[in-house]
Amino acid sequence: MTIVNKKDETILYNIDYIKKNLDLKKFVNLLEKKSFAEWFLNPSADPNVENFNIEKCAIESCSNEKNLDPNINDIDGFPEGENLNKFQKLEWFFHPYEYHSENNVIEIKDKYKKEYKEYEKALESHKNEGTFLETISSNFKSFYIVKVAETLKEFKAKEFETHSIIYSKINDKYYYVFNMPNDYRNLIVKIDDKLIDECEFIELIINRFGEEAIINNDGNTLGDIYEKVL
Repeated sequence: MTIVNKKDETILYNIDYIKKNLDLKKFVNLLEKKSFAEWFLNPSADPNVENFNIEKCAIESCSNEKNLDPNINDIDGFPEGENLNKFQKLEWFFHPYEYHSENNVIEIKDKYKKEYKEYEKALESHKNEGTFLETISSNFKSFYIVKVAETLKEFKAKEFETHSIIYSKINDKYYYVFNMPNDYRNLIVKIDDKLIDECEFIELIINRFGEEAIINNDGNTLGDIYEKVL
């Protein structure tokens, strides 16, 4: 049995780590190349394309030359023979898991498990609220955020999808971001050069759910909000 050790145990892998180490240009490039799920709104697009969740692109963008984190830059820490690159090490620290190497079973410290649970809780909250991008960089600004579920019971249990339009200053683009917690999907499904109006945005969601879908704990529907923005 082998346990992975951080060279610097004070470093926590959480939202603040991403904010501090994010390479914005690299991140935006990764978003459009790896997180863009065109198939979501375009039936003719290839549905078998592998997409990275937005969070995974954020973690990969932290693997850059300016990040001096000794836990991913130094050789020590991971078992000998585990030839992981910086991104793979970062992924492990953000999402530690037990695994079998050729001659070893790699275990997780209880401390790392606790840190991971705290990070995962914060991450899910930001994704559900549609605020993850704004939280990790001031480059992003939200315009519309709509939570939607098929029933009031599901909505109150937070079993809702989150749909949002997020503006990126660095490349002057508007991203339609979709979060589906039950399927662990947090992806970009549309990229525009101009802000679509709220009416068009609601129509896109109605095409997926119908007008009777629930949008808040009071039981209001997509149809209710659509009438207000017409």
